[in-house]
Amino acid sequence: MKSAIVVVFFWFISVPVFAGFDYTPVLVHLNKANQHDTIGFNLVEEIPQLFYRRILNNEVTLWDSPNKQAKISAESLLAIERSTSTSFLNIKDLFLNEIWRHFKREFEFNIVGFTLMNSSEGGQKIVYGFIDAEEVKVLLKSFIIPTNANGAAELTFWDALYSANYAFNIVQFGKNTFQKNMMESIELQNELFRNPKIKSNQVTIKEQKELHYYMLPNHDKNTYLFASLNEYLNNNKEFFFNYGGAEIYSPFDLSTNITISKIEVVELIEKINQFQKPLIKKIIIYVNGKPLNALNATSLEKIETYIDFKSVSDYLYSHQNFIILTKINNQDVPPLFSSYYLQAFKNGAWNKITLSTKTE
Repeated sequence: MKSAIVVVFFWFISVPVFAGFDYTPVLVHLNKANQHDTIGFNLVEEIPQLFYRRILNNEVTLWDSPNKQAKISAESLLAIERSTSTSFLNIKDLFLNEIWRHFKREFEFNIVGFTLMNSSEGGQKIVYGFIDAEEVKVLLKSFIIPTNANGAAELTFWDALYSANYAFNIVQFGKNTFQKNMMESIELQNELFRNPKIKSNQVTIKEQKELHYYMLPNHDKNTYLFASLNEYLNNNKEFFFNYGGAEIYSPFDLSTNITISKIEVVELIEKINQFQKPLIKKIIIYVNGKPLNALNATSLEKIETYIDFKSVSDYLYSHQNFIILTKINNQDVPPLFSSYYLQAFKNGAWNKITLSTKTE
């Protein structure tokens, strides 16, 4: 069993770089260490996480090369890992096999597949194999890529890939490997991906964050909210029991005084032209430290009470309460740093939230 597979550069033709060109094979390289925090996601880190178990379970096919002459079985992949003392889950380099077309001011790039590479301790290049993008298209469009506080919430792997919003190098364009002129590769990238005159199929990532936070009743800014909800639940015991209250109090004891001890909220906030559009995804009310069933935005509207002349949803959207942030997107926020992250979220650039908190 060979411990490495040769990367295959496929279908190569010679094409002038800056002139318009027809469908041309391109090899794009992403290095794990070069993906900056401000990008918000790391494809080199997350693509293997998405595929690995599915390869071992024969749900995703790992091929020997883009030519797809032989399949790499789960047993063979494990053997490669053992013989090279490397891990597929911890690759250092990801190659995107793509096809590009540039006609007049229109540019189109299509990702054909993924070549996953690692390095042994001795510096040997280990190529685990090739995954056909068409074969995993549904998977890429269905799953959300993990993002840190700088990234966008609810971003699929597919949109992340087609955003081209990551650090990459063009290592081969047709037959051109840029050995004679490395600057040509950078100029080509700038011309096609950063030129406002070029219209392309590049995905624009929405500016949106998913905030996880909680509120406690022992803060002055939370008094109205907790008092109003306490009153509503005590006057509407049926709502309380329908949403899990029977797990806390007996439904036959209607004299029970309900007191909310904590409220957790998951909120999606989208920035559109500097205006923030919030949406409550989930709210969990705790009574005596025990959670009721989660309420979404629709079920929240069923709570017919008003706080400062606002519905519960609108009052939460006004962000008048004192909150303790626990997570932004997939990044946990230590409680002691909640105020720093909130300040960076409210006042700073959304792709530099972690940097803003580090400078405090």
